Amino acid sequence: MKHISTMSIGQRSQMVCPKPDAIGHDKWQLFEQVCIARKHHGVSDRDLSVLHALLTFHPNRYLQDDTQMTVFPSNKTLSTRAHGMAESTLRRHLAALVRAGLIERQNSPNGKRYAKRGAGGVIRHAYGFNLGPLVQRAVDIAQAAQMTQEHEQHLRDLRDEILILRWEIEQSAQAANNHDLVAQMTGIKRVLRRKLDGATLAQMHGTLREIHGAVIQSEPPETEKTSATNAQNERHNQSSDKDISEEKTETPSLSQITTAVPDLKTYFGNEISTWDRLFQASGTLSAMIGVTKQTWAEAIHVMGPKQAAIAVVCILQRGAEIKSPGAYLRRLVQKASLGDFTVGPMVNALLNQRTVNS
Repeated sequence: MKHISTMSIGQRSQMVCPKPDAIGHDKWQLFEQVCIARKHHGVSDRDLSVLHALLTFHPNRYLQDDTQMTVFPSNKTLSTRAHGMAESTLRRHLAALVRAGLIERQNSPNGKRYAKRGAGGVIRHAYGFNLGPLVQRAVDIAQAAQMTQEHEQHLRDLRDEILILRWEIEQSAQAANNHDLVAQMTGIKRVLRRKLDGATLAQMHGTLREIHGAVIQSEPPETEKTSATNAQNERHNQSSDKDISEEKTETPSLSQITTAVPDLKTYFGNEISTWDRLFQASGTLSAMIGVTKQTWAEAIHVMGPKQAAIAVVCILQRGAEIKSPGAYLRRLVQKASLGDFTVGPMVNALLNQRTVNS
């Protein structure tokens, strides 16, 4: 499945192409971005503690390329700022920051750190650690942080998909009394308790997709795992020779939807008066009922915004009958991709239920 980034264009451009203020680059923003992508830069959390301590010695919050950016604390003072780190350990982490290209050494003739001052106490030259590389590499630092965040989001989405696939396969296997497959899914559940790398997750996802496809193909077409009454109504409407073409081309009216889904009024009052507002509300509701961002995005892509929104609010209305709304919506998306599902029967089933109960 194609990964869909959930980060907005505005967020992306701000991170990848940082524009310094007129007064320079915010040193703490740069530090935060280095922390996000510390593996990319090849530094440890202890290395970053020392970098943080060094930044505290620079008198300004903003760093400019054409200004004095060398700090010159003694080992003893730097050790205090680094929460009492031993000097031998301190030297090791300083060397790591230099190797990573995040700071530069400015060595003095006698090996000590100090500053030469001119008239009025203005620093003419300083010997110590130059913070200039942080400014010079600001774009690279921001890009690395962006890539790291996107990769971590991709892994979270992949893990969500794996959880849904595993749950659906296990449910089908239990229904079919396939004990070997149930045991395999139980084993995967145990493996997922550990933190897995991207390659392992991708391999597991591919394997589960294959198993899932085989399990779904082997299921009888009339099998449904939710409420018998509503499921029968949905199947009956979908298989009707008279109405099938209409169901595939027509969308229920907004008034039909608000009538069929009275819970909308519970959450949003009388606000749902336009399709745009229904779509916005369904996005909020999808997260509330446990649908992942990836599944919601795929539903919009496959079904279209209107049909995806209607599907979510109908699932909300039937919440007591559907144990896993995310898995249920994912199943509907799969059916829609094959041309075997439209939202008309869902709405009609709810309307018929309200008529019976009234």
